[in-house]
Amino acid sequence: MSFGSANQAALRSVQESVWGTTPTSPALQAMRFTNESLNYNIVHVVSEETRSDRMIADLVKVSEDGNGDVGFELSATSFDDWLENIMAAAWGSTVNMSATDISAASADNSFNQVAAAFVSGGIVAGQYVKVAGFSTNAVNNGYFRVVSVVAAKIVVEGASLVTESAGDTIDIDGTMIRNGTTLKSATLQKHIQDSTTPHFLNFTGSRFNTLALDFEVGQIITGTFGIMSKGVTSTGSQLSGATTPAATTTDVMSGVTNISNVQIDDTASAAYFRKLSLNINNNLRPQDAIGDVQHAGIALGTLEITGDVELYFENATLLDKYINSTALRLSFLATDSSGGGYLFSLPNIRFDTGALPNQGRDTDILLTASFQAIRDATTDAMIQIDQF
Repeated sequence: MSFGSANQAALRSVQESVWGTTPTSPALQAMRFTNESLNYNIVHVVSEETRSDRMIADLVKVSEDGNGDVGFELSATSFDDWLENIMAAAWGSTVNMSATDISAASADNSFNQVAAAFVSGGIVAGQYVKVAGFSTNAVNNGYFRVVSVVAAKIVVEGASLVTESAGDTIDIDGTMIRNGTTLKSATLQKHIQDSTTPHFLNFTGSRFNTLALDFEVGQIITGTFGIMSKGVTSTGSQLSGATTPAATTTDVMSGVTNISNVQIDDTASAAYFRKLSLNINNNLRPQDAIGDVQHAGIALGTLEITGDVELYFENATLLDKYINSTALRLSFLATDSSGGGYLFSLPNIRFDTGALPNQGRDTDILLTASFQAIRDATTDAMIQIDQF
C-alpha cells in the first residue's frame, strides 16, 4: 500500500485550440509550482419532495466544474503559455537582431542602422528592447522603450544615449504581449504518481482568471494563478499518445538580486522600494445552460489591474502624484543571472490610496500606496509584459 505524497505529484499543461478539447497526442508540459488547489466541484440540490417516512428522497447533481489556484516562484520562460492565457493575447514577433551597422545618436536619443531593418526585424513602437554590444559607452547598452520606429531609426526612452559610431556587433532582442480580448484555454493535468494506483485528473477548458505577483525584500518572487475550468475527468491512465516534456530549469528569481530598473515615466526611480505587488483580474464568468452539466462557456469580463507599493519616504514625488491624481507610467525588470526574464510595464496608472503612517519610535517612515491601471491611449493597453 502506498499513499500519495505531495512531492511526487505532477502538474502538467497543454494549450487547447478548441475550448474544452484536449489536443490529440498532447505534449503535456510539466509545470513548476509550489502548491495548488485545483479541485473537481459538484453542486448538488436536495430534493424537496415530502415523504411520510420523513426521509430525503434524493440528492441531485445540478452542475460540475473545476477551479483552483496554482502557486509558483517566478522563473524565466516557465509560464509563457499561461501568461498568454491571463493576458488574453499572444506574444508578438520575436526581435533577434545582430548587426555591425548600428550606431547610437544623442541628438534624438536614437539607434540607427544602415541596413534599415528595424521594422522588418519586428520592432514596434511601445515595446522594450534589450540592447547589448556597444563597447565605448556602456550607457548605450541596456533596456529601452521604443518611442517610435522607422526602417532605419528607433527613438528610445529609458536612458540618455551617447553618440557612438557603428562597428561593434550590436544585439537587439525582445518580444512583448499586451492585454487583449482573445479567449485562450488549456488542459491541465494533475497526476498523483506514487499512490498504490496512480491517478490523473484532467481539467479541460481551463481559463485563467487571476494572477497575483509579489515582489518583496528578502523574499523569492512569488505568484498565484487563479483558474476556472469547464470540466474534469478522473482516470487511472494517461491520455492516449501523451508525452510529458520536462519542466524548465531556469533560475528562480528574488525580489533583491533579480529586480532592477524600476522606472517612473521612463526615468530610473531614485526611490527605494520594499514591496511591490501586481494583480490582474479578468473577471471571468461561467455561462450555464439547460442540458449542460458543465459550463456551456466561460466569458471574459472587465479587466482590472491593481497593485500596491511600499517605499522609504525621502521626498514627496510619488505622494504628490497621489494627492494631485497624476497619471504615471510604472515599469520594472525581473531577470535571472543569464539575462532571461520579464519587464512589466503599466503605461497609465493612478494611485487611489496613499499613506505615511508613523508606527512608533525606531521605525522608518514608509509611503504605502495602491494603484489602479487604466487604458493607455498610445498603446491601447493597460499592461505590457516584455520578455528577453
